Amino acid sequence: RISEVFEFNFPNYLERLKIWQLVTKHNAIPCEEDIDWEAIALQYELSGGFIKNVVIAALSSAVGRNPTAPEITQSDIIAGCKKQMRGALQMNDFDERVLPSAGLEEAIVSDPVKEQLQAMVDIEKARGILFGLWGLDDSMRDRQGTTALFWGPPGTGRSKAAEAIGFELGKPLKVVNFPQLLGESGKEYAKAVRDVFSEARLMDAVLVLDGHSFKSDGGGGGGTSDDDHRLLNLVVREMTRFPGVVIMMIDTVGSLDIFISRLDKGLLNGLKFLVEFDRPNFQSRLLIWKKIMPSSLPVSGKIDPKALSKASEKFNFVQICNALYRAAAVAALRSEKERHVNMSDLLSAIKDEKNRGESAIDRWMKSQYI
Repeated sequence: RISEVFEFNFPNYLERLKIWQLVTKHNAIPCEEDIDWEAIALQYELSGGFIKNVVIAALSSAVGRNPTAPEITQSDIIAGCKKQMRGALQMNDFDERVLPSAGLEEAIVSDPVKEQLQAMVDIEKARGILFGLWGLDDSMRDRQGTTALFWGPPGTGRSKAAEAIGFELGKPLKVVNFPQLLGESGKEYAKAVRDVFSEARLMDAVLVLDGHSFKSDGGGGGGTSDDDHRLLNLVVREMTRFPGVVIMMIDTVGSLDIFISRLDKGLLNGLKFLVEFDRPNFQSRLLIWKKIMPSSLPVSGKIDPKALSKASEKFNFVQICNALYRAAAVAALRSEKERHVNMSDLLSAIKDEKNRGESAIDRWMKSQYI
């Protein structure tokens, strides 16, 4: 018979710091003196076995550089941490799983948005210390989850931001399409909602509720029926009880007035972060153009990212990607000597993408009066 039960929790930040110090203190593990172990322990959510793997991989890299006098650098440790984080994420398998591949340092968002995303990560990383070492009452745990509302027009980086949060926390994402829950009839939708939250909790995943939209006229994916209102309130209520990270993403332009008007009084207070995502500004578009253009892309002449950023004003991430793909596709079908992308291709593709976004009526009005 089983006489004792012991629970081994995932190491918190302070415990990870001790593991790093213990694993690297041996003389056979030569490390640079200026490695910031505290920052590494805080940023990368790894257990002892993965930390050991990182150190072994870092030592291998150091030996490869200098076999006679190897020395592990902070870059070696960070590169190993990223690989182990991706490996750890692969081990979690469940329905509607998304594996994040990059953290906040690669997220292309405005500085105020990045600050809020970092605050979400920091609060969640502190939970292990607050409810473990510092002994905060467990009854507070379910009320102190990291709940967030990401809102703004489509294509503004909300999904990538959610993935970045998952990567920073070492957790996969469970992405649920909100309108699918509307398909449940009667009392079934309540069970479906609770099942979604239960599975996300069991899998220790970042729960993302996507596909909900509100228009300025009150329409959109949010619907207007009593069942829709009840479902929305049920979901937000479950969010406030979730002891982890849960993000609702809403497509909307302008204010949140319509969304707020459909919530029961007091529920909005349970959402700790309200993060607005707007279309990328000039600097963000510049970063997007530089990021999505691979070094292997054959180009002719000078490609001016600043000119591309200026020409693609009011474009979102998806539209910029569409323009690059369109320009590359045109170039790929040319004869071998002409098979390269130039500025003319890119500017022409940007123009086509703008026209694609205009309605037939818009184009007719321009032809008549411009």
